Amino acid sequence: MAVAHPASEGKTAVGRRDPALQALVDQVVADPNPNPGAFLLARDGSDNRFGAAGVADRSTDTPMGRN
Repeated sequence: MAVAHPASEGKTAVGRRDPALQALVDQVVADPNPNPGAFLLARDGSDNRFGAAGVADRSTDTPMGRN
């Protein structure tokens, strides 16, 4: 996974948060048998979109993110 660098209007080196992907990862984290975290990345040429929810590390409660 690429490291994200801040850019304007919510866009990063990885891409922009996509509402449809966000809805899917939110559902994965909230399902009856939840996962601690989820990350989806969709690439179409240079257009990168993502969704992230939950935690990346349970021991530190580090939020799931694009970094």
